[in-house]
Amino acid sequence: MRRATLISLLVFGSLLVLVLLMLGQKAERGMRRMDLTQFDLAAVDHISIRGTNPIELAREGDLWRIAGRPANANSVKALLGSMEHMRSSDLLVDGGQDLSEYGLDEAQAQHVLLKGSGKKLAEFALGKATGGGAYVLVDEAVFLVRKVFPRTFGRKLSDWHELKLFDVKLDQVERMIIRPAEGAPWSLIKDDAAWRLEPKRDLRLDQDVVRRLVGGLVNARAGEIRLVDVNFAKAGLEKGYEVLRFEGKAGLSGELHLGAPSGENDVFAQVAGRDDLFVLRGYLAKNLRKVPEDLRSLKPMDLEPAKAVALQIRDGKAKLSLAKEEGAWRVLESSVEVPADFKLEAVMVEGRLRALVGAKGIEMVTGEAGSESGFGQAEISVSLLGGETVGMQIGKKIKRDKKELRIVQGNADDKLYLMPQRTVERLLGMLPSFKRPAMPPRPAGGMPGQIDPSVLEKLPPEVRAKILKQLGQR
Repeated sequence: MRRATLISLLVFGSLLVLVLLMLGQKAERGMRRMDLTQFDLAAVDHISIRGTNPIELAREGDLWRIAGRPANANSVKALLGSMEHMRSSDLLVDGGQDLSEYGLDEAQAQHVLLKGSGKKLAEFALGKATGGGAYVLVDEAVFLVRKVFPRTFGRKLSDWHELKLFDVKLDQVERMIIRPAEGAPWSLIKDDAAWRLEPKRDLRLDQDVVRRLVGGLVNARAGEIRLVDVNFAKAGLEKGYEVLRFEGKAGLSGELHLGAPSGENDVFAQVAGRDDLFVLRGYLAKNLRKVPEDLRSLKPMDLEPAKAVALQIRDGKAKLSLAKEEGAWRVLESSVEVPADFKLEAVMVEGRLRALVGAKGIEMVTGEAGSESGFGQAEISVSLLGGETVGMQIGKKIKRDKKELRIVQGNADDKLYLMPQRTVERLLGMLPSFKRPAMPPRPAGGMPGQIDPSVLEKLPPEVRAKILKQLGQR
């Protein structure tokens, strides 16, 4: 090949490569991409949002705050989590157009700025939600970004604030003091695992109800925080308010003040030591405003089902006696003939004992209502290991507001209680109520899900009980 020809080919090749490179760069510029994920989220210490719901969030150590107040950690976490999806190649507009249809004009857009150590890490604007994501404006270009939603950035002010009033766990609390707006103060004190009342009263506490009360205080969450036109006097929080206080080890304490109504059901509240005005939802305020009588146990029976060795039920002429021998329950006596194919289900007996312990009255009987109890017609008794026998007497029926109730008395105390007739009927169930449920017919061809009764009998009682319950619900 001649030297001149070779030189011409080399020049032509160089020019071709240059042209291709230029075309490639032009194509790349026409296919713009947006990526705001190229920074460490842990470096973010300031978040500013301008728009319908403006907010300024600042990180202090591991905590986020709004003007010094605790911020809702979950709301901030959701916002930062959205930044992991802030990338897109779906370019819709490249500047110079009306952006109102995308919700990115000044009247609609949310302008977001993230900083770290005073330096800008990311800046963008959010518009309308669409197609599993949102329109995002970056450097005058509009992109469709998936898995990013405007509501994550445009929350109401209350949703940015931490509305859980105390950072305490129930098992840390050892005392709760209640100082009502009127009347004498009283306390609940935890001894070992049980709570007691102080000053002492002739009142048996329902430990579950007490735990719900104390837990309701330490886990209290406001419905909203008032930051405009705050007036504590008008909110009933300068005098005449109710005080709920908890205390624990190592100086642990917290105090909530309940004031005047806020609207129809809600109540104004303040945490001692804070200048913030909160609003508690009506149901929470009602659950916190208790008197000692509200904590009374309405369970007539006190026994440990695991210690039971015999169960006797009598309802008029109907009688049933069951006994536990060598770990198995059997029928000792029944006022109705026991069918030859009858199989007593131990799980049903154990369930009846638990139901007996858990049965609650609706109130304690006082005054003339209990003068004629009508006891003697129906009763339930349980013999325990060691020879002790405890029981429940069931008396006359009382009608109230179209509901049938029965007077009952158990071994827990000497009080009389009103118990719903439905509850009593379940407790007085005779022989058929202890029968082992019939197994469903074996499907033809051995379909999946069939249960062999012989296998069922070998299962632990609690497992067998769950299976029988599920079968009974089908």
